Amino acid sequence: MKFNLFFLLLLIPGSIFCQNLFPNPGFENYSSCPTYSSQLPLCSNWYNGIGTTDFYHCGYYAPSTIGSYGIPKSGDGCIGFIAGPPTIYNSGTWYGETMKTTLLQSMKPGASYEVSADILRNPMNSAPTISDCFVFGFLFYKSTANDSFPLTGCISYVPQVIILPSLINNSYTNFKQTFIADSCFDKVMIGFFCNDSTFSSQCMIEENSFYLDLDNISLVKINDSPVDTKGFEASSTKICINDCISFSDTGTINNYSWNWLFDGSLTTSSTENNPTNICYPISGKYDVTFISNYECGIDTIYKPGYIEVEDIPFVSIVDDSTVSCAGSDVELIANSNNNVTWNTGQIGNIITINQAGIYSASSMNQCGIASDTINKEFENCACNLFVPKAFSPNGDSNNENFKVYHECVLKSFSLSIRNRWGQELFKTSDPNQTWNGMYNGYACPSDVYVALVEYTGYKDGIVKSYSKYSTVTLLY
Repeated sequence: MKFNLFFLLLLIPGSIFCQNLFPNPGFENYSSCPTYSSQLPLCSNWYNGIGTTDFYHCGYYAPSTIGSYGIPKSGDGCIGFIAGPPTIYNSGTWYGETMKTTLLQSMKPGASYEVSADILRNPMNSAPTISDCFVFGFLFYKSTANDSFPLTGCISYVPQVIILPSLINNSYTNFKQTFIADSCFDKVMIGFFCNDSTFSSQCMIEENSFYLDLDNISLVKINDSPVDTKGFEASSTKICINDCISFSDTGTINNYSWNWLFDGSLTTSSTENNPTNICYPISGKYDVTFISNYECGIDTIYKPGYIEVEDIPFVSIVDDSTVSCAGSDVELIANSNNNVTWNTGQIGNIITINQAGIYSASSMNQCGIASDTINKEFENCACNLFVPKAFSPNGDSNNENFKVYHECVLKSFSLSIRNRWGQELFKTSDPNQTWNGMYNGYACPSDVYVALVEYTGYKDGIVKSYSKYSTVTLLY
């Protein structure tokens, strides 16, 4: 199954390591048949660069005294190029033809590519006497570059693939070269290029011109580029109010421009490669966006809540109680902007105490530590309890229920209501519960009843038990 999948991938157009990036690489497709040599625009996808490159197809081959030329290696189409010194064309400079096109896919920086081409030195000319006056080459470049080269003369670009004329024979030879792309090239110019010797005195009078035929060209990627990394980091991601930090581009891509967006910072944006002195005045979590414009495109990296800004901690203990009696429970509240730890070992903003003492709360984070202390005292209160003598559940919203009132810090409580025959009509252990004069769903008659109260409470700081009888008159 894996074997079949491999060959299936080879058949998919655009597969990573098999696609020929040259359009119409055998020059077989055309808009119409050529009728004379300098008709390259008739060849689909190819255009003149410098001069008027020749296109041969449909059985048309240029005549000469030594026979026709422009014969393809295979198929029916090929391209012809000529180069010559100033003395041949009386132009005052060298003449070398080129053609150009747009690749089917942009090349990837760092990837390895192989160029292959079948090349023939046309039989109408012999090998040049001085073979290093020029080269035949493949120049890859980007669409954003200026390719409006002059029609005659040299261009100051060095092709990535260079073939010396002395290596080109009177019969088709296949040339292969590999190179590593150093940019995201998407165009190519093929033809004759100058070198360091082109304008030497010897080459300027060289009489031999050079004509070649080109067929079956290919450009394929043979090794992918190393993995490009994209990213950024801050000198610190957890900081305090008014702290200032720096940011760094950690990617391996050579960027041409940078655009940083800093949410919550005094410096909201930057176009520096590695911006510094980015300060945050308010606590919170803040996003950072990094937009990098590089040779082959634009990347945006967004990190939500990347920077955490903390407050400098503070603590303030609040005691809302006016008088605290011994034995009573009192809440102490620590107002803070952070987690609170008490000297009792408890954690949280609120604790309940019932003993006198010194209580402190502290709060700590990376920005510092804060604390507050209170000396809490309890009074030895009297244990007074009041039992009303009468109540009237007659619906006039006045004194409707019977309830015992106390000033004690009670540890236990029991109230029992009985009639004159000792029958228990109501009982509760909740000092806040009231009697509405009912028994088993019926209203008790107007009469005198007995209330028995038993309780345990603090008196002068000491726990004591008490019993108290009282008569209660129920009236309507």
